[in-house]
Amino acid sequence: MALLRTFSALAFSALAVAKEVKRTRKIFLVLFILFISALFLLPEAQAKEEFVKALVLSARNEKGPIERNLFYYPAQTQHLSLKVLGGVHKGKIIDLENHLVGQRGYDTLLETKEKALIQIATTPQGKISHITLVSYLRDKFIYLLLAVFLFFLILIGGLRKGLRTVTALMITVGLIFFVMFPLFKIGSPPLLTGIIISLLVSIIVLYLVGGGGVKSLSAILSTIIGVAIVAGIALLGAHFMRLNGYHMEESKTLVFLLRHTPHCALSDLRGLLLVGIIIGGLGVMMDVAISVASAVYEIRDAHPGIDQKELMGRGMNVGKDIMATMANSLILAYLGLTLPLILAFRVLHTPFSRISNWAFLDIEVLAALAGSIGFVLVIPLTVVITTSLLFKRIPFPKTKVAGVILLLFLSLGVGFSGAQASHQEELLPDSDLRSHPLVFVYERGDEFAKGRVLEIEKRGEDQELITFKVLEGRHRDKIVTIPNYLSGKPQYDFIFQKNDSALLQVSQGEFYIADYVRDRFLIILSGIFLVLLILVGRLKGLRTALALGLTLALILFLFLPLIEAGHSPILISILVSILATFITLYLVAGFGIKATSAILGTSLSIFMVAGLSLLAGHLLRITGFSSSGIRMLNYFSRHYGKGLINDMPGIVTSVIIIGALGVVMDVAISVSSSIQEIKGASPRISQGELIRRGFNVGRDIMATMANSLILAYIGGSLLLVMVYLVGEFPFLQIINTEFIALEITRGLIGSLGFVSVIPATAIISGMWLSRSAGYKTKTVR
Repeated sequence: MALLRTFSALAFSALAVAKEVKRTRKIFLVLFILFISALFLLPEAQAKEEFVKALVLSARNEKGPIERNLFYYPAQTQHLSLKVLGGVHKGKIIDLENHLVGQRGYDTLLETKEKALIQIATTPQGKISHITLVSYLRDKFIYLLLAVFLFFLILIGGLRKGLRTVTALMITVGLIFFVMFPLFKIGSPPLLTGIIISLLVSIIVLYLVGGGGVKSLSAILSTIIGVAIVAGIALLGAHFMRLNGYHMEESKTLVFLLRHTPHCALSDLRGLLLVGIIIGGLGVMMDVAISVASAVYEIRDAHPGIDQKELMGRGMNVGKDIMATMANSLILAYLGLTLPLILAFRVLHTPFSRISNWAFLDIEVLAALAGSIGFVLVIPLTVVITTSLLFKRIPFPKTKVAGVILLLFLSLGVGFSGAQASHQEELLPDSDLRSHPLVFVYERGDEFAKGRVLEIEKRGEDQELITFKVLEGRHRDKIVTIPNYLSGKPQYDFIFQKNDSALLQVSQGEFYIADYVRDRFLIILSGIFLVLLILVGRLKGLRTALALGLTLALILFLFLPLIEAGHSPILISILVSILATFITLYLVAGFGIKATSAILGTSLSIFMVAGLSLLAGHLLRITGFSSSGIRMLNYFSRHYGKGLINDMPGIVTSVIIIGALGVVMDVAISVSSSIQEIKGASPRISQGELIRRGFNVGRDIMATMANSLILAYIGGSLLLVMVYLVGEFPFLQIINTEFIALEITRGLIGSLGFVSVIPATAIISGMWLSRSAGYKTKTVR
């Protein structure tokens, strides 16, 4: 029945797209019905306990003995008097002891008149048996931030475009959370289901944003090809890098929940890993496609007499500008997620050969490169398709019909995917076979080197002796034989064949197998990405590669060392972000009005993002210790470093700023570049009209960029989302968890950053170009 409702809702939306060619308003009603229909697929949590909000009437601290522990905090006990604010026990006054273990990230230190989330367990007779303090109450600020974001979407985008953007966000969330994830739970193949849902999201969202015209159609066709490219790269990466999904931080928790949740048939963690990469790149490709298509459309509309060759050239100019900042956008988003871990490795003096072959980081690099290659190829595809449609080299009615048929086909695919669902027995390994994937053991002075398999000698079913030739380091050309113990589960065993490569660890003269060699595929993929940058962007592509390298150098060789030396993470992140903006935009776009306008708009937004991040950290009581990377950084800093890195909330804020930087730069240069091309195509255009057309481009970008951020964060935390869905935690508990609250807040703050940069850049660029007498478009080629 659930699958029937899913198919009906999706098919209904496909028919709406068909009618949307003539009647655009009906699509809002139909997509809203789709969203509501999908809600029925969301399983209700069957928790025996009740999660409710409570008001602290009084809080009395009773200090215990001063015992220094891992985080050097004294232990305390709080005596709380609480008033229950909801549920069956609403209005009841309860007393509760709050035991503080003295570790940041674990304690919930409350104050009088503050609200908190508590869990009340009752007996069958309705009496309270147990009360647990769960967390601070964080959802109020999240709802407020969401309301501010929606307000500015409608204010800047206008009522019609703003509502379309909000509806697009609802559709994206609805399809992923209420269709894709439930299908995963009943055993649908994750990769097939994820690809189909990705294509559905792109078709529905881009039709909704573009209004069913040339802009949306060309963006859809380009995005579909881009999704296929990213999916292919992800599959190749999983094969050559020996990725199976069990390397991720949340895999152990998810495996444990799956083994103890009989009604959940999910077992393919490798498929989830691949879906995360595809979903993470989807938003970026949609954003690039609609940005280029919108710019080409506006240039043609402002100058109807322009020929196809010149239009393609101007469209590629915009695409090249977007390419530079989008490369930074995607890579900085993924880099921001791993900055605490990279800092931890620096403190521990981890050899680069160990870091570059560590699965958790390599997955992030693979996702960033796959998405980057996808959007670079989407640029020329969109330019060619859009200009062909505008000059009627492709019959427009036929392509519309093809789009509707494709949407119907994908809707059928969702139903087929659900029909293939079946429970798979014992495919999941025991969850205690290997230590946590973030834990790696080595001593100071240990070496890591690559080795090639010369010979494999079987020693029974659970052991083999492998002879390696060391390929590098001071033990180069040495022949060593290392025992390889097998558990019988390929997900955790090292499986080698003759001439395969392995990462070897040398500790106190003994050799061990440390990991697979994964960096070779990433090096090849990086080379392909750089070649594509230069082929598509030519000289500007070379400038883009240089700008990207300089941005990474700023992060790795300026930002990280200054943080390690104990300087303020927030101040350093702001300064490095502005410096990276200057270098990237001036290097790529040249020294002119276009780049300067984008720099000014970006800088204003960075300060706003920093301010909102500081406010969020205070109101949400963010400690940072909900992140394993922050916990590792804190531990290594105190035990192996100089102990200078102690501002963990500041590290969290700097991660938000760095993660939002690329997105803000991308929107700024997209708007500024489009305004310059419009001015160049129509030199006599008025100032007001120029700014208005810049707003038009920004509004088109706004909808897809909002989806881009959401999809990037969902793709990067897919396993974590599945942990909460499989565990069927109550929504009130989920949204008030520090890690989830932080992720939502980070997405909203980043979204507010790129929304604010649209009017700032459009006004600055439009006014400046209009007042520049005799201005002619100068293009960096």
